[in-house]
Amino acid sequence: MEIATFLLSTEKDEEVISSSLWILSVIAEDDEKLLNDKATIETAVSYIESAKTDLKIPAIRIIGSICTGDDDSVNKVITAGALSSLATCLKLEKECSILIELCWAISNISLGPAENVEQLLDLKVIHRLIEIIHSYTDFRVNLEER
Repeated sequence: MEIATFLLSTEKDEEVISSSLWILSVIAEDDEKLLNDKATIETAVSYIESAKTDLKIPAIRIIGSICTGDDDSVNKVITAGALSSLATCLKLEKECSILIELCWAISNISLGPAENVEQLLDLKVIHRLIEIIHSYTDFRVNLEER
C-alpha cells in the first residue's frame, strides 16, 4: 500500500497512476480503514474529476469504500472535498459505469448523519440523482440509485 500511495504522489506516468489507484481501490474494498489517512483520501479526491475514466473510476471506488466505514471516515472524505468533486462529476457525467460508481459512493455518504444529507441537498446532488432516475435509460444506474 505504501508503494502505491508513494507512486501517486510522485509519478507522472498515467498508466502507473491508474494501476496505483486500482491497487488502492482493491485494498479499500477489503479494509477501508487501511486507506483512512488524509494523504490517500486527498489524492483519491483529486482524481474524481479527471477526464480519464481509468483514473476516475478507481478514485471514486476508493472514496466509496472508505465511506462504508464509520462516521469519522466519512467526515475525513467530506473534509477532503469529496462532496464537491462527486457533485461536479455527477453533474457532468454521462457514462454508465461512472454513474454507477458515483451513485454507490454518494449512497454510502448519505447513510451518515443528517448533516451529510443536508450537504448533498445543498450541492443539488439529490436533485441530480432524481433527474438521472427519470431520464437515464440504463436500468443498471437506476438500480444502483435505489
